[in-house]
Amino acid sequence: MFEQVPPVQMLRLCTPLGTHSDEGAMDFSRHTRALFRRNAVMLGAVFAGAFAWEMGYDSVMNRVWDNMNRGRQWKDIRHKYAEAVEDDE
Repeated sequence: MFEQVPPVQMLRLCTPLGTHSDEGAMDFSRHTRALFRRNAVMLGAVFAGAFAWEMGYDSVMNRVWDNMNRGRQWKDIRHKYAEAVEDDE
């Protein structure tokens, strides 16, 4: 019913036109070896990646929280109470 396509040809069918899977694999391998050759470099890359991920995640989650709670946070209603305190004095 269906023709069996060898895995190598299937991989070639899945890669974008104009690229060869061998070039991308060698390029990835070269960068991986350069990055993880020494333990200190690997640890530095892991810690830097974790730090960048944390900062990005915190920023996105703070925006989500602010959008979900708009109008109910102190920074949104401070002006109402600050005017009331100034009027009392």
